[in-house]
Amino acid sequence: MLSHKIIKLLIISFVCTVVVFTFPKVREVFTGQEDHKITSQEATQLIQNFRKDIPEGAVLGHFVGRDAVLDLLYQAECVGMRVYNGKHDDGSPALVIVGVDKNGNDIKNGLYLQRTFPCPPFCGDTIIRPDYSDEVATTGISPQQ
Repeated sequence: MLSHKIIKLLIISFVCTVVVFTFPKVREVFTGQEDHKITSQEATQLIQNFRKDIPEGAVLGHFVGRDAVLDLLYQAECVGMRVYNGKHDDGSPALVIVGVDKNGNDIKNGLYLQRTFPCPPFCGDTIIRPDYSDEVATTGISPQQ
């Protein structure tokens, strides 16, 4: 009788060990040190690929101020941010930015960012012209105008 209990415990222990070491973790832990850098050529290509499928006059990008981003990132537990695509009631595109913790969870009771400045018309000197040509932009308007 005792040997059956020991064998049963050994089998359960073995199965648990196999399960723990065989299956990948459900979530990867974020550190805030992930590398997201790309070259200007890669950025330009990604933007040009996107623009092939959108109508002229569509929003190409959004400006978000440094202080707002830092306020978001300096929240306790925040190691990065997630950008959600949204839509205003009038149908225009919106971005919603939320802080993310090391487990990949949105910081739901934290700071949310939205009120971005869309390009166009707030384009300035962008890497891609807002007039839908492939040249580098040299003019634009700013939020202060």
